[in-house]
Amino acid sequence: MPDQINHFVSETARIEPFDRTYDEVMDLLEDARDFARAGPHHPECQALQGVDRLVLTCESLRITTRLGCCLAWLMMQRAVRNGEITADALHLPENRIGGEPVCTALGHEDDPIMPRRLRDLLRHSRALYVRLSRLERRIVGEFPV
Repeated sequence: MPDQINHFVSETARIEPFDRTYDEVMDLLEDARDFARAGPHHPECQALQGVDRLVLTCESLRITTRLGCCLAWLMMQRAVRNGEITADALHLPENRIGGEPVCTALGHEDDPIMPRRLRDLLRHSRALYVRLSRLERRIVGEFPV
């Protein structure tokens, strides 16, 4: 069974969707950066008061955490593809996608008080994280191939 998993991992790490997914993460990171830069000056953000501003900050950090975990996981896949590490290394806990409690939790994606751009980033970053988390579980054999 481990040989089947290693073969699956090696073949999966070589396919182009990982490159497209990497680009997707980078695009989302740029969008998150642009939102953070404009945030204090954006009318939707300026309208927030007290606890809502704190929620905005926490949700922005949730986006950053999700995207950082996705990027780190994709870099591990790239390292396998480039022969820098073996596929077996993907089974080690420190090489698995991290941040699950924070990253899978629903935030304020549907909260109309929050800026629309933040809600979009929350939705997209969560969908990406969940997609990669499922893929990882298949790769390491937690789900049937």
